[in-house]
Amino acid sequence: MSPMITWQPSGTTLDAINAGTFDDMIRTRAQAVASFANPIFLRWAHEMNGNWYPWDGYHNNTPGLHDGPAKYVAAWRRIHDLFVTAGAANAVWLWCPNRASFPTDAWNAYQNYYPGDSYVDWVCIDGYNRLPTDWRTFRSIFTPIYTTYATTKPIMIGETASVEGLTSGQKATWITEAGSAVKQSFPAIAAFLWFDSQAYGNDWRIDTSTSSLAAFQDLALDPYFRTRP
Repeated sequence: MSPMITWQPSGTTLDAINAGTFDDMIRTRAQAVASFANPIFLRWAHEMNGNWYPWDGYHNNTPGLHDGPAKYVAAWRRIHDLFVTAGAANAVWLWCPNRASFPTDAWNAYQNYYPGDSYVDWVCIDGYNRLPTDWRTFRSIFTPIYTTYATTKPIMIGETASVEGLTSGQKATWITEAGSAVKQSFPAIAAFLWFDSQAYGNDWRIDTSTSSLAAFQDLALDPYFRTRP
């Protein structure tokens, strides 16, 4: 089992990264990863196609332009190349957009942030069933980005969870149906992570009800999920 590190470049800008301001720090991180020797998933600057993180395209656009996605790609490639030069070949580069882009303008489409096949090892997707009044199935959340990259990259569900529904047992059903969907329709998904936390005004924990806990336990004990590479 390999650890996954979510590396958040808070407190800076993509311009600063691209200017080389943090090259020494990045080299130090790369050397630390290389010394670990075993594979480490690096999820750098996730959900870059949203508008809630300081590293996203929305917050890094030059005034009057929509160049945030290009800046993101350049920063990703710079960090990746510094890791390669430092000998951190065990870093597994995990590119992780949000399941939908906000804002929804064409310039902010998730595809515009993709660094390229030679710079990405796995594609990761974050997506949630957030609202009891706007119930979304696992398939509807993850199909669009999955379809774009599943033929070329292994896929990880980096963050997912569901709220409880308006009726008893809805969350349990969502979990069960998610497991069935992965097995039946998403063969490229090779890792699945549940966001087991109270955050952003919602309770995403697996044990918000007896039925949801039982459904998740069934999912976790399913041989399909226990033996995937």
